[in-house]
Amino acid sequence: MAIQSSYDSSVRLGKEVSVLSDRIKNGLTKISEAKAEKTKATATFEHAHQANEGMKASHQELFELKALVGRLKELDEKKIELTNASQQVQSLTANQAALSDQLKLITQQEEELNGSLTRAQKEKAQLNELTLALDLETKKKQSLLSLSSIEASLQEGLKQKAILMSSLSAQETEVKQAQQTRTEAEIQWHTGQAALLAASLETGSPCPVCGSLDHPKVAESVEKAVTLDQVNALRDQEARANEALSGYKQKQTELESQLASLSERKQDTLSSLGIESTELPRFAETVNSNIAELTSQIAKLQAIDLDSLERQLKQSSDKRVQLQAKFEQQTKLITDATNVMQHLQGVVSSLTQSNNTGFDNAQAVVARQQVLESDIAQKAKALEQSQESLKQASEMLAKFESHLETLQKRPR
Repeated sequence: MAIQSSYDSSVRLGKEVSVLSDRIKNGLTKISEAKAEKTKATATFEHAHQANEGMKASHQELFELKALVGRLKELDEKKIELTNASQQVQSLTANQAALSDQLKLITQQEEELNGSLTRAQKEKAQLNELTLALDLETKKKQSLLSLSSIEASLQEGLKQKAILMSSLSAQETEVKQAQQTRTEAEIQWHTGQAALLAASLETGSPCPVCGSLDHPKVAESVEKAVTLDQVNALRDQEARANEALSGYKQKQTELESQLASLSERKQDTLSSLGIESTELPRFAETVNSNIAELTSQIAKLQAIDLDSLERQLKQSSDKRVQLQAKFEQQTKLITDATNVMQHLQGVVSSLTQSNNTGFDNAQAVVARQQVLESDIAQKAKALEQSQESLKQASEMLAKFESHLETLQKRPR
């Protein structure tokens, strides 16, 4: 039993020694790894430390850059002012060009209106002359209308004369017939009276007409005796026919007088117009054409509104004066702005020539500052991280070494 117990203790001890040996071996391995990690961390730390030490020049540069920013900001501000001044000059110049175009346009418009007004005034001055010419042509037209009326009266008078002459001719025929009838009736009546006288003659008695005692040829009685009443009636008829003929002749005289008067008026009118009768149609056409043309011209001249043209001219003139004032004001602004721009150009040129910083502007300095600050921050962070890693590696190595020392002190 004691042997068995001794054996078990021996086996257990062997196992413990084996486990301890394994743990020591494992601890040595971890220590080796920790040492390697510490060596690596140390190298990283030293590299980061050296890099951080190398940033002194960057810190110095950063310090110097901060001093440069103020100087270059003044240059940048002047450049911005110069750009603004240049843009202002360009804007003012563009506005002046626009004003110049407007001024040319309004000046041209004013010249055209002035020309139109001058022409209108001259044309208006012709209105009286044209009105007198129209009156003259109108009088010619009236004369033509009078001629037309005279000609119509002449034609009507000629027609009446033709009718009258026909009636006169017929009346003359009627008078001749009445005269012949009356003469024949008187002869028959005288013959009848002679027959009656012959019937009362006695042989040896003197003739009551001639006193002859001999009556060799005594008048014989007619078959149809004509009475004195019939003769007187024929005489009255002849008288009436003669009276009617006299009436026709009187009318003829009056009509011929009227026709002569109309012809004279016609000729006088033609003479006043200075034309011949054959020229009448063409002359009338010319007069009508002249009246139409003159009427049209007068209507156009009467339609000309001089007051309106004068108002338009004044408005155009006032606008031109206003634009001219704006143009001159703009010229002064351009001059002032150009002076400012030229002054700024001199300032910028001077600042640029005195700039020996190697930077064109403050923005470039700020950009460089940002690069340096970022680089410094990154290196500082890397140093901090490497320092922390070295600390952790050292603590881990110390821990492993302490644990190994404890294991090695245990009895085996």
